[in-house]
Amino acid sequence: MVIFPLGLVSKSKHIPYATIAIAVITAFYSIVQFSLGDDFEETFFHGPARKEFSIAFKKYLQDRCELMGSLEDCAQIGYMPRGMFLNPRFFEKVKETKEESRKEITNFIKSEFVEAQLNSPEHPLFEQYQNAKNELKNFAKEKALLSSDNLNLISVFHSLFLHGGYMHLIGNMLMFIFLAFPVEERMGSVFFGLTYFASGIFGSGLNVFLDADLPLLLGASSSVSGVAGALTLFFWNNFARVFVSFFFVMSRVVSIPVFLYVPLFIVAGDVVGTMDSFTNVAHVAHLGGFAMGAFLAALYHLVMPLPSHFTYPFELDFYKKSKETTDSTERFRIFREWLYYCPLNLYAFKGLVNESKRIVETPEGEERVERFFVEAFHEIAHANRKNPGFFKMLPLSWLAHVPEGEDVGYLVKTHKLWKTTEKPVNSFKLSFLILKELEWKSKEWQEEIHLQCQFLLQQGEYREAVTRLIRSQPELLKVLREQENTHERIA
Repeated sequence: MVIFPLGLVSKSKHIPYATIAIAVITAFYSIVQFSLGDDFEETFFHGPARKEFSIAFKKYLQDRCELMGSLEDCAQIGYMPRGMFLNPRFFEKVKETKEESRKEITNFIKSEFVEAQLNSPEHPLFEQYQNAKNELKNFAKEKALLSSDNLNLISVFHSLFLHGGYMHLIGNMLMFIFLAFPVEERMGSVFFGLTYFASGIFGSGLNVFLDADLPLLLGASSSVSGVAGALTLFFWNNFARVFVSFFFVMSRVVSIPVFLYVPLFIVAGDVVGTMDSFTNVAHVAHLGGFAMGAFLAALYHLVMPLPSHFTYPFELDFYKKSKETTDSTERFRIFREWLYYCPLNLYAFKGLVNESKRIVETPEGEERVERFFVEAFHEIAHANRKNPGFFKMLPLSWLAHVPEGEDVGYLVKTHKLWKTTEKPVNSFKLSFLILKELEWKSKEWQEEIHLQCQFLLQQGEYREAVTRLIRSQPELLKVLREQENTHERIA
């Protein structure tokens, strides 16, 4: 199963210069410096001092194993690759092997590879171990690589532009681009860049500080997690578009709340990942970056707040323009453009509905409204399919334009609530949409909409709108006639 973010339902209006610059520079620098990873691996496994230590440590373990005499097969040590004796992180995953003797041997090796012992002058391998450590430490300093032996601001900053290979780079940059656009639109390029690097520096530094055994840390994951943290803070109640594929056999794009997406697929994965001592993923860096990104976004929101129903700062410009003009056609155009970028803004939707009632009285205005239904309404309705406020504002005459594909379960649940708490016209809207989704075949909902139509037709406030809807919808008219005939037969 593949799950990948595709950004928010709301769109950015301005070019994300900082995001593009960071992605391009990181990609270019990583590709140029990919050889550093090979150089580090060469130094780690085949450096003279590291090689001398691994050979000596392997012999030391064989001798110790034979002296202890409690292990089943000390000869297994001799068959193990030399690289396993350089760092406990390169031991085989004990939890995945079913050979009890192999598990016993591996646990024995780990028990002997203890920093406190090897750093003691009394240990027979003290000198070789210090030389091996110094060899890596000198290499890290020379190349400004981030490790527990080279933890400084320069190495931390440098690590954000390095990656372990093309897949590592592509994965990070794709995730970054999809998450970063709305955050940069909200914060602006300068503060977004500061948040990106501050999150990366904090997360990566924290990971190295808490995980001293990590030989090398590189990648922009901590910064990307910082962007995810800011996204969560700023757009908690917004919706994210997510590509979901079940082994590429069945794929689709769905919209889920941001407050569900980020904690579920980012934070939860890293919290669980920290429990795996064999992982080569810097989960602590991810969590640290996420926390710093959310913290900086919270500070920014305190200084530069937005009205609760606004997503981006540029919406204030749309609001101001709508107040400055009295021309209904121009106001309709402003609200339509506003909804193109922010389809979840109900203030803009309400304004659009009100202005449409005014301009539809002229042939030109009617054409504008019809064009809106064809070109833009489908996306707005789809984005608001789980927004109760949207359905309350939706005119009866617009019901016919709501596209199919709504969540019937959600509509039914909302209908049950509204039947006792809302005006009858609102529950009628949901009944219409439910029956439409069920292809007009449900007897239960046919009966329900028939009763509601009878009631609304008796109300002068809704009679005309309901009559027009019935005349424009052959399926609804057919259902109502069938229900009338049924009731006549019963009577």
